[in-house]
Amino acid sequence: MSEHNKSTQATQLKALQNRERQRITARKINLVRQKLHKSGISMLESTDDHGNPKTQFNKEDIEHAIMASNQKKFKKAHNTPFLQQPLLDKVGKSDSGLIADKILQGIW
Repeated sequence: MSEHNKSTQATQLKALQNRERQRITARKINLVRQKLHKSGISMLESTDDHGNPKTQFNKEDIEHAIMASNQKKFKKAHNTPFLQQPLLDKVGKSDSGLIADKILQGIW
């Protein structure tokens, strides 16, 4: 066997070993990514009523904190003029209708 053939075989062997290492590494990365993708929320950082930082790890505590935050966000409009009388009866709770269109056009 000539030196050239030995060199070519050695190069091919190194390339094959390198590809195999890359394949194994990629497989490990994909495994970790799938675990992270499927795991959901495992920790929640928030503040308490006094503004102090608070970290929650318990599933029930995380769910409670998220629900409280969502309720707070979605109830912000409850004290606005559009959810008080007389606008509530005239405009309604929907974003559709003649008066809503006029408001959006700036002619009501």
